[in-house]
Amino acid sequence: MSAHAPQVDAGRYPGGEFPLEVHRRMADLLVHADELRRATSGMPEVIRGLIGRVVDAGHGGDSYARLVEFMRPGPAGGQPRPDRDGHRCAVPCDEA
Repeated sequence: MSAHAPQVDAGRYPGGEFPLEVHRRMADLLVHADELRRATSGMPEVIRGLIGRVVDAGHGGDSYARLVEFMRPGPAGGQPRPDRDGHRCAVPCDEA
């Protein structure tokens, strides 16, 4: 986290030797390993999906810290919608 926090604060995400494109391939391997072990947590699929969205948006050369931008409410993270109280959340607040 000591490397990622300054990147998030600065809004710059240099990928270095292990960019998101590599993380995406690793996530594919984790999903496959879960399938072989018949694991059902779904977590590797969630991570792979998030990384895939970020890479597909053109950030495959960025660091893992870029994922933060796609978990925040707003244009990069999707279109937040208001919950029943009018609050805007990255996911519906009443489902989080």
